[in-house]
Amino acid sequence: MIGGFDKGGFAGAFTGDNTVTDSYCNGDVNMVNLNMIYVGGFAGDIGGNTTVYNVYATGRLTGNITELSGGIAGKIVKEVSVLKSFWNQSANPGISGIGTNSGIADIQGKTEEELKKIDTFGGWDISHVSEGRDTIWLIEEGKYPYLRENRMVEINN
Repeated sequence: MIGGFDKGGFAGAFTGDNTVTDSYCNGDVNMVNLNMIYVGGFAGDIGGNTTVYNVYATGRLTGNITELSGGIAGKIVKEVSVLKSFWNQSANPGISGIGTNSGIADIQGKTEEELKKIDTFGGWDISHVSEGRDTIWLIEEGKYPYLRENRMVEINN
């Protein structure tokens, strides 16, 4: 994703009353504009009365990365909770999960290898595809988890 002010792989910003659950993003976020304020692997700025849980971000943050950048979010405010969520620490070494944090955060940086293991996602409604269980998330050996209704397909150009 390339562009304007607050930027994230899933959304630039959340404001108002929101609940974001069982979501992921795999795209890189490139901070090319010096006017950008908050940059995150999942969302740039999470504000309002927002709760985010069971999300992960695997993309790289590139460009003019500052202390206002984070693997999950560039900023969260005190009314915000980000729970049971992960970012790819292998793609973003040295970057914290949240750049500016005054909310509640239960997030962890994981290696790319860890993000492809079911054990990482304890507490999520997830199963291995070979189990045939009716869960929200599925995972296959050596691949990132995906939503049952949104099977990830790799495209090589």
